Amino acid sequence: MRRHRNLYEKILKGLGVMKYFEGVYGGDTSFPKKPNPALVHHLLKEFGVSPKETAIIGDSRVDIETGKNAGILTCGVTYGFRPLKEIQESGCDFLIQSPQEILKLF
Repeated sequence: MRRHRNLYEKILKGLGVMKYFEGVYGGDTSFPKKPNPALVHHLLKEFGVSPKETAIIGDSRVDIETGKNAGILTCGVTYGFRPLKEIQESGCDFLIQSPQEILKLF
């Protein structure tokens, strides 16, 4: 997978969790911006997984729209950067309050 050096990758490395990621794609890639599902479709193909095996976990309406546009499950988080009401009204398939809840879902 092509690696993109960006702020997110630096944060993940700083937290010591980068080893859990195959790569990081951000707004600095050549893919159209969310909610366009092009990047999700690319990742599905690259990793050989079906939409039924895939979920997007996000803290914004646009994250959820991206997942819906790609035909994958969507999981909203209430502890992100966007207003709580935005994620509550996003229509996500799941809504969680903490990262630990992800393990119960998937």
